[in-house]
Amino acid sequence: MSRTNSNHPVIASREQLERVPAVKWKEFDARRIPSQLSVDSALRAKFSRNLVSQDDTKDVPLSLKVYLESELSIHKSVYEMAPDSTWGISERERVYNTLLFVPYQLEKLLIFGSGLCLDAFLFLFTFLPLRLLGTVVRRFPFFNNKKGKHIRSEELSDILWLSLFGLGVYFLCLQNIGSIYHYIRGQEVLKLYVVFNVLEIFDKICSSFGADTFEAMSGTVSSLTAHFKPGAEKNRKAIMADTFCLVGDYTIAAGVVLLQSMVILCEAITLNVAVNSASNTLLAMLISNNFVEIKGSVFKKMDVNKLFVMTCQDMVERFHIFTCILFIAVENILHRPDDLRLDAHLAVQLASIMMCEVLVDVLKHSFLGKFNEIKPGVYGEYLRDLCVRTTRTRSYKVHRVVSFEPIAPACVLVRILIPLGLAIKSRMGLGGWVGHIQFGLLLAFFFVFLVAVKIFLGFSIHWISRAFMASYEKTQNQRKAKLQ
Repeated sequence: MSRTNSNHPVIASREQLERVPAVKWKEFDARRIPSQLSVDSALRAKFSRNLVSQDDTKDVPLSLKVYLESELSIHKSVYEMAPDSTWGISERERVYNTLLFVPYQLEKLLIFGSGLCLDAFLFLFTFLPLRLLGTVVRRFPFFNNKKGKHIRSEELSDILWLSLFGLGVYFLCLQNIGSIYHYIRGQEVLKLYVVFNVLEIFDKICSSFGADTFEAMSGTVSSLTAHFKPGAEKNRKAIMADTFCLVGDYTIAAGVVLLQSMVILCEAITLNVAVNSASNTLLAMLISNNFVEIKGSVFKKMDVNKLFVMTCQDMVERFHIFTCILFIAVENILHRPDDLRLDAHLAVQLASIMMCEVLVDVLKHSFLGKFNEIKPGVYGEYLRDLCVRTTRTRSYKVHRVVSFEPIAPACVLVRILIPLGLAIKSRMGLGGWVGHIQFGLLLAFFFVFLVAVKIFLGFSIHWISRAFMASYEKTQNQRKAKLQ
């Protein structure tokens, strides 16, 4: 039932609002609209406050003189609306959300997500070998006199991850990069444009499917190792069933890793062809391919859940593009054996590719928020959710957070770093057994450096996560206190 008093009139329903004649904007107070009003009633109220009364205009004759005086502001017009200071408040908010607040909030989120991907990426080169070394020390009788200790799920997972990593690197080493490069270079520009689009689609599919595959394999490993814990019942049928499931999960995971690593390799080679082409037409077409993504995303109906999935995909895609850029840089350095440095013109082209990706992400999310009435604060909610899950997840399980599988891009990078290492060794003249020892010490120093970077990055991510969570909770408590 509606309630009214003489001081604060309240419109309680759409029917009552439709029976109320249009009033002058000064007589209407938008703050008196109750929250129970429907969207149509609220919109009607918004526009009703800016209109003059119908009684002021119904007896005014229409003439050319009245029209010109109104348009040229010679006299006060009968069609005069509200002052500019009371018109366009929400429109101004949408403008600044699109230009400033969404890009700022989005880049904070994407930079944090890219840091998570880099942390998981470095785990494969640093902590995974150290964890396996610890497993060897605990398992071999020479190092450990304890017997009968069951294998833990983390130890079995590390062995499977390292085997997938080695399998991916071996598979890519069998591929002839020069042959693939010249085959792609001989294709027509339009055909190459279509192929690049197909590769991007397969990359996203493999990323999503690969995260689910690794999660399934992790669950199977936990179920299988649980049978060998002390005091656990040794059910042979259950053990055989979990073993077959693990074999199946590992086979699927291996197929996904090989496919995605090959897709990323072909993407990198395609971009390399575009960068080294005589004209900039191919490079412009491949860069414009990113802007087609805006057309396919901006005008779709989007909610906060779908937007979060899209944002995670943008994090992974940005890291994959960064991997391709490193591949192109190393590949072009290898073609300059006399001078192992990156050409300045090539560096500008690679930077333009990355900047175009950043620009596309900003434009896409800005207009997605504008057309779907999504506030920039939602990215703060996403960042808080990532921070919470980051503090509860280890770096090698980042696929649970942002659906990122680090093995495939790591295989691509190792594939190109192997010939780079051999070129550096040849350039330094490290021959013979003394040279091998010196080169081994150089690799050991590089490994220690990567471990230091991994520790610093991982600790910084956890520290930033906890600091942001504390700041977020403090801000929310202050807002609640103001409302009370």
